[in-house]
Amino acid sequence: MSTTEDTLELAANVRTLAALELPERITPDAALAIGWSRHARAQGHHDEAVDVLVRSLRSGQWERPRLWSELVTLITDVSDHDRIRTLFLDSPTPCHTHESILRSVARSACICGAHDEGRALLRKAIIERHKRSTATRSRVRELPARLRREPDPAPSSGKADRFAKDATRALEDLADALAGTDARLFLIGGTLLGHVRDGGFISWDKDIDLGVFAWEAEGPTLEQACARHGAFSVRRLDLNSDRLRVNHANGTMIDVFPHHRREDGRVYHDGAATRWVNDPFELTETTFAGVPVWQPADAEAYLAESYGPRWREPDPEFDARFDKPNVEVIDQPYLDSLKYFGLLDALIKDNGAKQQRFARMLRELGEGRWVARVIA
Repeated sequence: MSTTEDTLELAANVRTLAALELPERITPDAALAIGWSRHARAQGHHDEAVDVLVRSLRSGQWERPRLWSELVTLITDVSDHDRIRTLFLDSPTPCHTHESILRSVARSACICGAHDEGRALLRKAIIERHKRSTATRSRVRELPARLRREPDPAPSSGKADRFAKDATRALEDLADALAGTDARLFLIGGTLLGHVRDGGFISWDKDIDLGVFAWEAEGPTLEQACARHGAFSVRRLDLNSDRLRVNHANGTMIDVFPHHRREDGRVYHDGAATRWVNDPFELTETTFAGVPVWQPADAEAYLAESYGPRWREPDPEFDARFDKPNVEVIDQPYLDSLKYFGLLDALIKDNGAKQQRFARMLRELGEGRWVARVIA
């Protein structure tokens, strides 16, 4: 088969994968590589999934951030960071100041326990973002007043509506995918909070939080069921926890947290650096966004335990990793690294309150000198 025919056949295959619905800013070559990598991963061909991304980068697609972030999702062992580090060192100079690429390589380092390396990359990314923001503000100040436009502080209702629509479809498909299993996926976190308090998704939500009792369905069961359905890709988010990221074809992200029993009878689920512990609870059926799902039987008690007595008051700045009253730290170095990620994300989103909060956390870690250059 000729190269052209190979390409056409590949394109025909990956176009059938809704996972290829990627932003238009990604070049066709990068999109094709990502689509084929996801297809290979779904078929269980991990090495091929990695190889196609590496070849795409080395073919000249170095400055495509999604290739780097996609490669990070394929980490299964601490040694995988060696490959990403080598690629980064081999990449051209512009990559070394590209904040999105720096962020991906830093995430790779932190996932694999190389926190000093990850934090060094994050410092650089934060400083680069600060430089860009400062330059942008300077250019805006030079514009005539009539041409300046203040950002709208209100969240976009259009984006919230689109998320709710896509998330509902993702929940419907997930329920369909798991219909033949014993898994009872139940609402937790911000998704449960929105359901009970707001009667739907929280306006600033960007993903769905679900739990599952580990003694009812293990990770492989969920992964196999989703793979058979075809609308999802599934992966582990961390090397040190069993939470799953289930990506729907329409872009909706679903985080599934297996819940385990402790010796004292309490129930816990893990994130990358933290663990959340609850009293034992039963489940009851409910309907969320028109989809039959499960939830803790005493949802209000669960929310009070997880968010405190003021859980009915909306708080866009609430951070489950630091603010939940039932949180326990299981990996302090990783949690400290997440503070660097937090400051970078706050700068990207121009969230002044979070910038101050994470800057304060980093000062407590002894990072006062360079933080002062970024956050007054």
